[in-house]
Amino acid sequence: ASSCGGTGGGAGGERWSELGGPVGEPTISLSVTTGPWSPGLSPTILPSGSVLAPSRFPPCDPLCSRGATLFTPTGDPLWSFNTSSPVLSSPAADPRGPYVYVADYSGAVTALSAETGGVVWQYSAGSPISAPLTAAPSGDACCGGLLLVGTEGGMLHAVGLGDGSARWAYRGDERLGTRRVTGAAWTVPGGVLFAGWNGFVT
Repeated sequence: ASSCGGTGGGAGGERWSELGGPVGEPTISLSVTTGPWSPGLSPTILPSGSVLAPSRFPPCDPLCSRGATLFTPTGDPLWSFNTSSPVLSSPAADPRGPYVYVADYSGAVTALSAETGGVVWQYSAGSPISAPLTAAPSGDACCGGLLLVGTEGGMLHAVGLGDGSARWAYRGDERLGTRRVTGAAWTVPGGVLFAGWNGFVT
């Protein structure tokens, strides 16, 4: 993780962000060793500043992750959780709740206590998961209190953040390119957007 401070002004030679503002030189604020990650994975940041990162646990080839570790804002590991199959999906955290969420390629979704790492509930999506998980906090205009899980079998599952109960599921349409849900889901007022393997958004 890094922090960037603005340098002000806009004279030639300065670097600028995508949004047009000046960007200072990044300074390293957190650097931890988690082992190699599967391609495309990202950590998730909790409201406390802790970082939930995919981790490499044996048995695992050099390019896969098989679990997750929660680090403090200063980089100290708090706890680790080992999954039964590789983790190809970025984890999620409920910004207004006590749980974090990890999915593995077997289709298992696990809710963990952010404080202890203990298993709270598990849900089987029935198909490999490689899409990032999306946690919609309570109060969200569309999907408050739901965890959105896309599978390579073409399903988008909505699961209760607190209890892991199945709320609804949508089967992707092969004609729309969503036979495999491999991209993240986004909540918008009145609905959900999600991406299929060939770039279509539904």
